[in-house]
Amino acid sequence: MYSLSCVLFACLTGRPPFTGSVPEVIQGHLNQEPPAATSFATLPTAIDAVLRRGMSKKPTGRYPNCRELIAAAGVALAGSSGTWPPRPEPRPAPGPAEGRSPMPPAAAQPVRLRPPAPARPAAFGTDRDSPRWLGPALVLLAITVVVAVVLLFVL
Repeated sequence: MYSLSCVLFACLTGRPPFTGSVPEVIQGHLNQEPPAATSFATLPTAIDAVLRRGMSKKPTGRYPNCRELIAAAGVALAGSSGTWPPRPEPRPAPGPAEGRSPMPPAAAQPVRLRPPAPARPAAFGTDRDSPRWLGPALVLLAITVVVAVVLLFVL
């Protein structure tokens, strides 16, 4: 619950709740109250109480489950307007009359990225057809034979 609240804080503000050197961050998580998210981003003030409860130092002070945390965050972010973030008013696109050329139709299409190429089995060293295993196998066989011969002479 605490970690999810920290991730929610970072998603909403663009930074972690505690910053500094590693010891400072650890001390912040252990001993300090989380900073108000509204001091880093324009958010409804109700989200501060949700994050404060989610990052309570005592586990009994936190939400009982993740669904309740997310539901409380949704209500807090909805605020009185019912939607968060507020949607900007649509603006007409600048045209040639304003001294700008219109966007070419191709640029208006979304950019489609190719999926990554699958990794070849050789990238993970699972190529069994390769004779690379032959050298270590012969060394192991030689050691086994030497140990067996020594044991026969000793016994």
